[in-house]
Amino acid sequence: MAVTLVLRTDADGRLVSSLDDQALVSTPLDTLPSLARLQADTFPLGKTLTAALGGQVLIDHLDADPDRVLLLDCDARADAVAWEYAALADNQLLAAQYGLLRLIDRAAPPPAIDGRPQEARPEHSEGSPLQFIALAADPLVDEHGNPREGYRLEVENELRGIRRALQDSGVALQAQRVPPTKAHLQRALRRGPAILHLTSHGDVVETDNGPMALLLLEDDNGGEDRLLGRDLVVMPPRGVLRLVLLSACRTDERGDARIARALVQSGVPFAIGMLSTFPDRFSEPLAVALYETALTPGQSLAEALRQARIALLPEPATFGLPVGYAARDGWLPLPLTRGAPEAPGLGLPGSAELTGAVQPPRPLLGRNGELHALARLYSNKHKVVTVNGAGGMGKTALAASFAERFAWRWREGVRAISFASDVVNAGTFRGALLRALRGDAEARRLADASADDQTAAVLAALRDWDGLVLIDNYESVLQGLAEKDPEAQAVHRLAAQMAEGGAVLLLTSREQPTGLRGETLFPKVDEPLGGLRWAAAAELFFQHSTRANGSRDQHRQLAADIARATEGYPLAITLLAGEYDVSQVKPADFLANWGEELAHAERAGLAGHHRTFRVAFERSYSHLSSDEQTRLRALSVFAFPFFAEGAAMVWGDDGGPLRETEDEGRTTDERLAWVREELGGLTRRNLLEVDGYFADKTPATFRFQPALRQEAARRVRDDERASFAAGNAAYADWFVNYARSEIGKQPAIARLAQQAASELIAQVDAQPADRLARYCWLLGTILQQFGRNKDADQVLVRGMASASTQGDNVSRERILFQQARLSVLRGDLDRALSQYKEAADLAKAEKNEGEYGTILHQMAGVWVTRGALDRAMALYEQSLQIQEQLGDLKGKSATLHQMAGVWVTRGALDRAM
Repeated sequence: MAVTLVLRTDADGRLVSSLDDQALVSTPLDTLPSLARLQADTFPLGKTLTAALGGQVLIDHLDADPDRVLLLDCDARADAVAWEYAALADNQLLAAQYGLLRLIDRAAPPPAIDGRPQEARPEHSEGSPLQFIALAADPLVDEHGNPREGYRLEVENELRGIRRALQDSGVALQAQRVPPTKAHLQRALRRGPAILHLTSHGDVVETDNGPMALLLLEDDNGGEDRLLGRDLVVMPPRGVLRLVLLSACRTDERGDARIARALVQSGVPFAIGMLSTFPDRFSEPLAVALYETALTPGQSLAEALRQARIALLPEPATFGLPVGYAARDGWLPLPLTRGAPEAPGLGLPGSAELTGAVQPPRPLLGRNGELHALARLYSNKHKVVTVNGAGGMGKTALAASFAERFAWRWREGVRAISFASDVVNAGTFRGALLRALRGDAEARRLADASADDQTAAVLAALRDWDGLVLIDNYESVLQGLAEKDPEAQAVHRLAAQMAEGGAVLLLTSREQPTGLRGETLFPKVDEPLGGLRWAAAAELFFQHSTRANGSRDQHRQLAADIARATEGYPLAITLLAGEYDVSQVKPADFLANWGEELAHAERAGLAGHHRTFRVAFERSYSHLSSDEQTRLRALSVFAFPFFAEGAAMVWGDDGGPLRETEDEGRTTDERLAWVREELGGLTRRNLLEVDGYFADKTPATFRFQPALRQEAARRVRDDERASFAAGNAAYADWFVNYARSEIGKQPAIARLAQQAASELIAQVDAQPADRLARYCWLLGTILQQFGRNKDADQVLVRGMASASTQGDNVSRERILFQQARLSVLRGDLDRALSQYKEAADLAKAEKNEGEYGTILHQMAGVWVTRGALDRAMALYEQSLQIQEQLGDLKGKSATLHQMAGVWVTRGALDRAM
């Protein structure tokens, strides 16, 4: 029902509050406090507002109202008062006890569907899904092109909280996050009914026509693009929007510069703006509380705003900043339909599929200008851009951040491929491109095709593909070219064909140029990517130094000194941060010898950022004990992210696998715990990175930043190489055992195995004779799962030769089984049956009943394919008998399923059932 209070100013400047045409109180308008005073002294001054509204008489009416909602019908002068700060006698805020809204005296229009008013759609029903449109803008540069490197909005946290609220609502809605441009917003507003959540910076500018409110959206390059409030008001068709939250400062500050008010005047039933500057940290709790309530059936929008304000009670000065406007009946509950929300994500718009080695730091510090400049290159029709700079300068971070932020500019988004492991394999490169362009199924189908056929498929897919391919660490390819490596030559040839065909590419490389057609070097020719600006560099030090971050005031000078001493070189800064954390040196003494160390590096022939990096690395390295230095060097053998087990093996005395017996007085678990502790020490020094985590959030896998791995590998002594290589081979053996059992259960392990496949193949030659056959069987099985059948066949042939030499019949049987499966895939059924038969004989001789039953099951499938159903059924019966004897319920289920299929083929449906 609601209580409507009319507020009018008379000729004497007195505010008259009326209820049902009866004046309650008259108050001199100039005695009411300003917003600034209310924020400074909320409760005492807020009580004067309540008195001006009608005091206890008003409260009595609100208590008697079933909806407990107060609608303020204000004239222009009354509308300038911050009524949302009204307080009660017991230091409670009025708007926390009752719904408080400003009334725009016009009827709310019926909702529109797909941009058409409801009355024009007779087939429309209440079941049409509600649209939720989210737009978040935080421009990279200002209107003059200057980087905006100061405070950044926490929009991702805000939208993450909103997504949870939407997913938990149980309401049939469809949520989307649109790119932060005017054009994308206008396109999204053509379909309703919809809620619009717009989060950005807001401002009020003075014009010849008075103050004008605006929102800072973005252009296609992330530059500042001003959306005037009056232009937002006319964007949506009539009836599309049901609720608007302007999570932006000053969107309802004064006079005609009130966007939320103007939206409701133009026909939106309910809108919320901000009276002044709104603290960003409250954006998430405000929005979450609002939407959780608004999407609860039966709850009014007035109640939703009250709940949102309650989330602000911890800071009374902020409490009254959100201002809600409603048309007549616009504050009532939204028409909702129960159903499954479609809110898959409100992350950055666009599709960016990045690898583990190509991930953006959050936040990316000090590179907003570079992101904007990079975006402008693509807007200016450049198609091949290479970001070049020293190792550890942040090329990958910049490229990954660009990919994530601007993926929306390409319909197919961005796909990333990395050579960070330094392993250049043309087959792996083609396979990664096929997965990116055509999906996993097509990549598997073509995995065994010739290099020419795969290349043709990649180039054909690119002709119809509107996306960006990011190729990271391309210097590995260029270094291979210099060494006449055929794999690198094949990769570069395909990259050149992609560029010739007009593909849009973004490369990172320490070497430059790549020589691809139409290439543009970024930032400029002969000007590689430089260090961070001082403020960003100092902030990076704080982010990587727990010790300094815990007492910032005492470390501001050190952070500034490190920023200048390193010339903003990110990798050098993170190394120094890690070294500082484990040192006992006072801040004033930490850089005492820096100049001398730089001079020594210069005398050694190093220049520029290479000198800075080498000195920073040497500081960390020299403060490790001799054993720790050895352990760091040993880890450089890993070309892909590794588990603690890998570190244990390359650190072991004999490089052998972890033993189940005690080792140096420690059990295996105790030894691994010690290894993880040592790895943790290296990550605290920022010499290593955590690549992945277990479910309990403890580190699972580790990796080197490429420049650090290269530096550690440079220091490996000749007398260490053999033992490190043996440990690496042992870890490869452990990993294929682990991966084979976990690939189907853990997608992260599948991705890691896929990434490591080429290196695992290279480790075949390093396996000891007694482990080689089993290693090849396991690896061949994994490669076959990825569709790399040609590689799998070659590995299995190598394993069979070793098994035969060693007299290892168990491995022979298992390899034959895998080879038979490959023969089936190739359509060579005679060869498959022969291999299955030989494998079955070996399994029977070894009394391996479980594997014998599995082989019979597979043989039966071949006979089914050939139409020999009697022979197939006989084998299924044998397999079933073995499975029953062993209690193998899973195998029994699979066999019964196949037998039923045979009976269906024969038309014996009762037996099939």
